[in-house]
Amino acid sequence: MSPSIQGTPDYDPRDLLKLYIYGYFYQIRSSRKLARECKCNVEVMWLLGKLYPDFRTISDYRKDNKGSITKVFKEFNKFYMGLKLFSKSYISIDGSKFKAVNVKDNNFTLNKLDDRIRRLDEHISLYMEELDAFDRKEERKLSKDELQHKLEVCKERKERYEEYRNTLEESDEKQISLTDPDARLMKSNEGFCVGYNVQRAVDADSNMIAGFQITNNPTGHGQITSVAIEVKNDYDVEILEITADKGYECPEDHTEALASGIIPNVIQRDGCCREFVEFEYLASEITDEQKSSKKPVDLKACLQAGVIPDAYKGILTDAEKTEIRRRMILTSDSDILRMNPDEMRKKALEGFFVRDAERNQVLPTRRNSSTEIRQA
Repeated sequence: MSPSIQGTPDYDPRDLLKLYIYGYFYQIRSSRKLARECKCNVEVMWLLGKLYPDFRTISDYRKDNKGSITKVFKEFNKFYMGLKLFSKSYISIDGSKFKAVNVKDNNFTLNKLDDRIRRLDEHISLYMEELDAFDRKEERKLSKDELQHKLEVCKERKERYEEYRNTLEESDEKQISLTDPDARLMKSNEGFCVGYNVQRAVDADSNMIAGFQITNNPTGHGQITSVAIEVKNDYDVEILEITADKGYECPEDHTEALASGIIPNVIQRDGCCREFVEFEYLASEITDEQKSSKKPVDLKACLQAGVIPDAYKGILTDAEKTEIRRRMILTSDSDILRMNPDEMRKKALEGFFVRDAERNQVLPTRRNSSTEIRQA
């Protein structure tokens, strides 16, 4: 933080960081409440040397220094790693939902927008009928000007909702939030909230948070590799073992994790104690040095060649090399367009990938064969 040209010098960033850490320990999140603590809390007066930053200064500090505050967390962990409080071998990953500053009414999905637009069309039709029949002698609860005003409000709101819908249709997003654009509607223990799903990695021995990642994905599906790699780099280890609940079950994510030196232990939804992971087969000669190596590039080369690396002995078993054949029929084929769902299903069982764009229906290919490595 550089001093401003006019006015008093800026506050020392270390003092504002102290204030935020104090607020963290005592669950004081609001910038206004932190500013108040500076004037009435003796502990904070001592901590900051009787400095009294206003709420905007405190808020701007957090907004402008997010990256630096994250680095403080990492430095804190490095200090305790030096004291050997982290096991550096086993972590547990789970998520927690945090509410955003965005109410549900300011969060929209395509279905919600379609419903709102449909209801507005009904209101607009009703008001138009009222205006057309206004000259009749029956008493009206609303005047003509009031009806006209309500009609304009409905039209304006409809235009706004249609703009939101166009934005969603043009993007890959499924939701749009007005106040906090990155927040998403997701299920929590208290029902549904608009917020974030914070992924936390906890060390097995110390129970301290080894890493975290803020996402707007409502579930932990596919989050293991991205969270674990960051912790693995911070730990500076070659192999890291993790555990997670069944919400993290994602074969593609587990494949990527194994290729990166991460061993995922994820509870299976069907209760099975074995998992099948697949790698694209690339024929190559694997040397003894590669097989004994723990580097991600060598681990991936071994797995793609159908060879179990020494680092995964006892964890991966029964490597099999088999061929996968896929056949595809495009929806431009008139025969496919004339198929009913039962006929499409029958075609898919023959090994075809069948997709009907108009009915938005996809039937996956039946595998003629597979490439699998079983994880014990």
